[in-house]
Amino acid sequence: MEVFDGKILLNSSQRFAWNSSVLITIDFFHQEMIYETQASLIIRNGIAYAIETIEPLISEFNCGYFQFSNPELKSDWRLHQRINFGNGDCDSKAIF
Repeated sequence: MEVFDGKILLNSSQRFAWNSSVLITIDFFHQEMIYETQASLIIRNGIAYAIETIEPLISEFNCGYFQFSNPELKSDWRLHQRINFGNGDCDSKAIF
């Protein structure tokens, strides 16, 4: 595998490309990490996807999981999926 100019080349005929931005904010007052992202990618068969955080991913300093968020996944073949990380409990559960 090789990464070059926003493209990952798996071999001579397979590749995918992406464009993304990430913002991570550390809130020491509330002791939490806030993570926001947007990404768009085209996989090797030409299908396009987009991922966007509708509400930021939040994790408290003392929890190893995201505890709250609502990211959204879309594709050009009508996939539309939202992921709900819950109401703030420290667990590894998410609802799709």
